Amino acid sequence: MAINNVTSGKSTWTQAIPSLITSGVMCMSVFLWPTIRKSYQKSLRKKREKLRQEKYSAYIQKIRENIKDEILSQQRILKNKFPSVEECRQIINNKMIMLWERSPEDEDFLSISLGFGNMPMFIDIKFPEEHFTLEEDNLLDHLRELRMEPRILMNVPVALSFQKNNIFGVVGNDQETHRYFNQLLLQLITHHSYSDLKLVL
Repeated sequence: MAINNVTSGKSTWTQAIPSLITSGVMCMSVFLWPTIRKSYQKSLRKKREKLRQEKYSAYIQKIRENIKDEILSQQRILKNKFPSVEECRQIINNKMIMLWERSPEDEDFLSISLGFGNMPMFIDIKFPEEHFTLEEDNLLDHLRELRMEPRILMNVPVALSFQKNNIFGVVGNDQETHRYFNQLLLQLITHHSYSDLKLVL
C-alpha cells in the first residue's frame, strides 16, 4: 500500500518511509523470530541432554562404586568371621578374645570354613524392568552393563553350617582326609566352648 501510494502520487517516498520500515520489521520478525526461537530451543535441548548424560553417568558410577565397596566389606567380614587355620592356632595359643566366642544363640554357631573360593555376594540388587521403546537411549546401555557386571566375592572362606547340614563326608586318601579333618576340628575347638560342643571321636 505504501509503495502503491507513492507510485500513484498520493504520497512521497519520505512520507512512505515509516510504513516501509514498519512493514520490513514485521516481515523480518515473521521469519527471523521463529528461526531464533528454534535455534534457542535446540541449544537448550542440547544443554539438557548433556546435563542428563552427565548426571545419569555419574549416578551409575556411584552405584558401581557402592557395589564394589559392599563386595570389599563382605569379603572383609567373611575373612574376619572365619579365620585361617594358622590364625585359629594363634587364637588358641595366645588365648585371644575370639576364643570360644560362638554360642548356640549366634547365627554362625557350628559354622566353619571348608576352604577358600569365589562366591556371589550376599545382596539382591533390584534393577528397573526394561520396556519396549522406539527411541534408542545410550544411558540404558550403561544400566545394562551394570546389570551384567559380575558381583563375586573373591578368595573368601566358603562356610558350611553343621546345624543345617548334619551329615558331612570327606573324600580323599588317608593322609589328605586326616589333615583336612584336623583343620576342621581346629576351627570347631577355636570357636566353640567345650560346654556348648561335645566331640566324640
